[in-house]
Amino acid sequence: MEKIANWIVENPYLTAAGLFATFLGLIIAIITPIIQKRRKNLCFSYSTTPLVKKDVSNINGIEISFHGSPVEQLSVSNVQIWNGGNTIISFEDFYKGHELSLSFQDNATILGIDMLKQSEDTIECKTELSCDKVDFSFQAFEKKEYISFNLYHTGNAETKLLLNGKIKEGKILNKTVDIEKQISLVMDIGNISLIPLASGIGSLFLAIVSLFTVGHHNKSDR
Repeated sequence: MEKIANWIVENPYLTAAGLFATFLGLIIAIITPIIQKRRKNLCFSYSTTPLVKKDVSNINGIEISFHGSPVEQLSVSNVQIWNGGNTIISFEDFYKGHELSLSFQDNATILGIDMLKQSEDTIECKTELSCDKVDFSFQAFEKKEYISFNLYHTGNAETKLLLNGKIKEGKILNKTVDIEKQISLVMDIGNISLIPLASGIGSLFLAIVSLFTVGHHNKSDR
């Protein structure tokens, strides 16, 4: 047994394999609880297209109306709401008084809404409009299920939409990313995330090489 133990210790390949297995096991031990943890994430994103701008409606002789109501400015926001977590989200998961609603960060008036699609009929999403927000009621969003709708309002392309509500042991995430943020995100990934990863891989490689070199020198000395 002692000879076998000494042979394992002096063999650089087995030592490197053991080090790699330990490193891999550590990564799996860290990642597994994160993956298995229940996540209630209700996500949303939107894009806004101006239909009528103020400089057009101010032209003499032109009158703009939406369903009979005069407006100076008209835009449409295409909005998607989906379950981005790994467990079902039901209407009862929201605290009373903090149910799901959509509003504007800026001063704009809601004019109308068109529900385009519900990925499953079991979502059963319904909306109730007021001038400054949309209230939602629904049965449940299972994983990856979504709704899509057009929201007509008096804002512009810079108008910010807010999805409001408070989920029990969950959160609402804004996944709307503009071009500048996308570029910044790519730069952050390149400068922050990849460098430690490359450094870690390089250190592991150097450790393996050094073990092989030490083992080779030990054999030469004998």
